[in-house]
Amino acid sequence: MPNAPGPAAAEGLQKITSSSPLLKMFDRHAHAYAVDSAAWAAVGDFEDAPQIRAMPEARVQCGQTLLGRDSEGKEIWQPSYCYSVESITKHVAGHRDTHLSLLSGERNKANREKVEAQFEQILKEKLDAFAAVEAERKLIEDECGYSQAMEAARGTSKAVKEIERAIIDYLPRSLDEAAQKAAWVVSVFNSCGGYIEDEKQLVETLSSIAKAFGSEERE
Repeated sequence: MPNAPGPAAAEGLQKITSSSPLLKMFDRHAHAYAVDSAAWAAVGDFEDAPQIRAMPEARVQCGQTLLGRDSEGKEIWQPSYCYSVESITKHVAGHRDTHLSLLSGERNKANREKVEAQFEQILKEKLDAFAAVEAERKLIEDECGYSQAMEAARGTSKAVKEIERAIIDYLPRSLDEAAQKAAWVVSVFNSCGGYIEDEKQLVETLSSIAKAFGSEERE
């Protein structure tokens, strides 16, 4: 749960009333972040479920590495895996290009075409195998409720981030509100009580605070 930085930062700033839009956003954030924390805790519970722990890993074997030989002189091989469509494609393309580099010249045109066709087939087989594993994982996640829990958690995180964006963009109506906003944003940033994790967001906060100072000076 969040550390409720809003109310704590408000102490001593008596000019800010409870009707302040800023304080209301702080309260909304505290509630939304509590809901979000609970949603991700539920995801964590699912990740410890037997069905999820027993799922096949999202990977496909793309090669093997020779580690050496045993005491009897037999070769010891270790399988190597790819864990995404991108890594599979890159791996196959690398091996294809290595083979093609040995077949330069017009006389090897037919052989190059043969090699390209072979590696196209290899790529298709690897991608199909990876897709099958992904489909099996998705089925397990759907059946045990993990997918629904993950979707819900992503939704609650989005809600928290939207409130944080509104607070960062909020133009303080007074110097007191500016101080309140600065204290809250820094507190969330330091305590990890939300998703304000980028220093750029702190700069954006200071930008709106600077506008508040300029506004109050003109009054």
